[in-house]
Amino acid sequence: MDRRPRRRIYQKPDLQQHPLGQVPASAGRYRHHHPAEERHDLDTVLARLEAQEHRRFLKSHLPADGLPPLPPTVSYLVVFRDLRDAVLSFHHHMTVTGVYAPLTDDPRIFWRALFSGKPIGRGDGIRLDRFTDHLMSWWALRHDPRVLLVHYQNLLDNLEGEMRRVAAHLDVGVPEILWPDLVAACRFESMRAESDRVVPALGVSRDSSWFFHRGTSGQWRGKVADEDLALYERAAARSLAPGLRTWLESAGPFPG
Repeated sequence: MDRRPRRRIYQKPDLQQHPLGQVPASAGRYRHHHPAEERHDLDTVLARLEAQEHRRFLKSHLPADGLPPLPPTVSYLVVFRDLRDAVLSFHHHMTVTGVYAPLTDDPRIFWRALFSGKPIGRGDGIRLDRFTDHLMSWWALRHDPRVLLVHYQNLLDNLEGEMRRVAAHLDVGVPEILWPDLVAACRFESMRAESDRVVPALGVSRDSSWFFHRGTSGQWRGKVADEDLALYERAAARSLAPGLRTWLESAGPFPG
């Protein structure tokens, strides 16, 4: 069933009836799940999608070539982040959830192993190409009119501008009177303050504020030494297109 004509999704900041943990996700998003998280097989995901009464959407951690062929009416939003910050954020997430336990608690040891090309974590499940292949697959589609790439730092620097950019890409009309409340609700501090309501279904035995850890860029500064940065430099040069790497590290306007 095509629900594209129903452009408006929620149009309100209150997600009490739609916490993030209940948003349908790709069946292939995780091989390992949070301890108390419900497993989402394909039938469950499809049933949730069919039950959506608004314009359908789903979230996924898959690279572009990991998705099945989808109709041309589908739009894609892809959020990129400086790889150095993404790696440390991922380390925090994995040490809290225990998904790939046993895993070192030391972010520097994690950094050195990952950027040296060593698979780590349970089942050697964490590899650098998990990050770089994902980035490169979507970067290759950056000129596809269905795809919008969004930078994490740009969201921090100009949240309203980026939200308007997303709305325009999705052809979602938002009345001007609603923008202030929507933008305020999407700020990191607001989401963290509402963490137990926004993400109650992650299945970790602590309050949900851990999920909203810092919400800043440049976290790697002061955590890794020059020799660790050299490992990153070599890995990035091997694995990332120059234009992609430049944008990841500097953000700003999307390169043409």
